[in-house]
Amino acid sequence: MALEKRVEYQHEVLADGHIQVRKDTQIWEDGVFLSHSYHRHVLRPGQDTSNEDELGKAIAALVHTPELVANFLAAERARQIAPNRV
Repeated sequence: MALEKRVEYQHEVLADGHIQVRKDTQIWEDGVFLSHSYHRHVLRPGQDTSNEDELGKAIAALVHTPELVANFLAAERARQIAPNRV
């Protein structure tokens, strides 16, 4: 009886530069799938990606250009300054 844990990642890049990451942790026994669980998180432009999987790091390096990060941070600051509208 050999148990095996497999981890797979799916990445989706949104128009504003956010990267949605879905981690699928699977448990297999002697080649037979037993169970899995999901964990999801989002990478914001400019966020530290050092703890991400290799593909997630590569995608962030391509997508999170200095220009995109600067625009994202400027828009975020503008939202914090703008008065609430009813």
